[in-house]
Amino acid sequence: MVSAHRSVTKTEVAFRTLRQEIENGRYHPGEHLRVAELMTELGMSPTPIREALRLLQAEGLVIHHPHRGMAVAEYSPEDAEEVYRLRVLLEPLATEQAVRQASDEQIAEMRRLHDELAAALADDSRTDAAELNAAWHRAIWTASDSRYLQEFIARLWQAIPMRAVWLTGRAGLSFAQHERVMTAIERRDAAAAAACMREHIEIGALSTVEHLRTLGRASGGGGPA
Repeated sequence: MVSAHRSVTKTEVAFRTLRQEIENGRYHPGEHLRVAELMTELGMSPTPIREALRLLQAEGLVIHHPHRGMAVAEYSPEDAEEVYRLRVLLEPLATEQAVRQASDEQIAEMRRLHDELAAALADDSRTDAAELNAAWHRAIWTASDSRYLQEFIARLWQAIPMRAVWLTGRAGLSFAQHERVMTAIERRDAAAAAACMREHIEIGALSTVEHLRTLGRASGGGGPA
């Protein structure tokens, strides 16, 4: 067993930092990630950065172009449609199980994240809001107490940078949908919570796919800018 107090390696730091910045939209789809530039930004030698890029490639967030190096993976409206089709199946199931399995403390943590999200939206803190949105969803599927559901859903969130896509002008509507999910969870109404989560994801799918198509039209191609 790995000690809970073991030191974090430079590779892990680089990996987590780059993954977060890709998911937050700082690095755009198709943008090249040059080791020399990342060395300056992260203050690291090339070895941990190259290792971190390989880990990101394994997760599908980065792709390797022969003779050009690593670039942020591009995602299309079709990619988003597939991801949301799977999310709409899995996340309501995880929500239903979470209502039945979650402790009072876990539900209180969901409410805390929800309230912090409200504060971030009120302050127009977009990056914080995107992070809290992801954390709130993660708190729900984690409470399902299903390792497989957690792994599958987490992989779907990695496939499309949800935190970046979420910042598309629909945050207010999304938060209102969160409130309905949260209220049903607190009532321990599993069926209602699952139905509200399903509606939330279905509406999110429509706006996300349209957002990606708009980006594609703006760039003059079939994919996002």
